[in-house]
Amino acid sequence: MSHRTDQIDEIILNQLPGNKSDAVGIVDLCRFGGRIGAIRASLKRLVESRSVKRAWDGNARYGRFVYWAV
Repeated sequence: MSHRTDQIDEIILNQLPGNKSDAVGIVDLCRFGGRIGAIRASLKRLVESRSVKRAWDGNARYGRFVYWAV
């Protein structure tokens, strides 16, 4: 990974809450600035590295994924 990618991941990780009850969605992270594509890519990398967990918040038809730091 590039140095810039590492910086983006660190910024996103620092904005995430530490517990599931306070988990946030991608739209919530966009309010801090940044492009939605960069945020999604960063969250994907962080979930794959097991630094972040995600869960579905909603029902079968409507909802969103929420994220929190491990």
